[in-house]
Amino acid sequence: MKKIIDRYNEIKDDLGITSGIDKLIVDCFRYKIFKENPSLRYRKVFKKKYEYPYPEFVNEISRKLASMLRRQIMLCREEEKYQLQMERQRAKRGYADVDEWNMDIWFVEVVSKMLKGYRKHHNGYPSKFLLAPHPTEEEDEKSSAKWNEILDRMIFLLNEMGADECTMTNPFERPYNRIISRFDKEIGLFGEKAKDRQGLTEKDESGGRKMYTPSDFPDLYPTYKEVFEKWSACNTEIAKYRDDCKNEFFRLFSEYFWDLWD
Repeated sequence: MKKIIDRYNEIKDDLGITSGIDKLIVDCFRYKIFKENPSLRYRKVFKKKYEYPYPEFVNEISRKLASMLRRQIMLCREEEKYQLQMERQRAKRGYADVDEWNMDIWFVEVVSKMLKGYRKHHNGYPSKFLLAPHPTEEEDEKSSAKWNEILDRMIFLLNEMGADECTMTNPFERPYNRIISRFDKEIGLFGEKAKDRQGLTEKDESGGRKMYTPSDFPDLYPTYKEVFEKWSACNTEIAKYRDDCKNEFFRLFSEYFWDLWD
């Protein structure tokens, strides 16, 4: 962050940028909207999102672009305030509201970090792995290695339980998202972008506006049904795999629960 501010201060001195814009630009860097060395891919994403080419230098940021970024920066600031509130709750009572609302996510993230730290720093191993009353150095290393294998397995299973860390991925995610993105752009969830099409003013059973999917327009999205079925089936397999990992993890966690100390 210091490097960014120093670089910006030099530009500010040269160009006399107003205080309102100068804080905004620093925020742009702080919240990683701008990067020191953006990749070509990031430049393309930036241009597509903001309809403005990625600035080569900070002083190329226009007021128009700054205005477009204000909302995003405001949301980042609100998130920071919220996270600070959650940190205070954890310091006071040991957990935050957000942890309570997502206990599964909290458990996977926190216990995984704890097990990794324990795996790295522990000195002993469960007595059940003791090979002799007075083990030799070689026997001691074998017992420790056995304990490390179990810890590694538990850490792996925890990671596989997490949606983001799971190594099993859905190969149909990208083609499915491409169709959904195109559908949202061309039709919209309520058909508001294609009002001339027959049936787009239908009501659902509750009397509200009907939500559409690409399956309602087979002429426009002929591959959607096949892609959706494969995507859905694969998601079911991933969910089962993660559940199997959860079951194996808690079996090991329960078996060695009283040994997780050093």
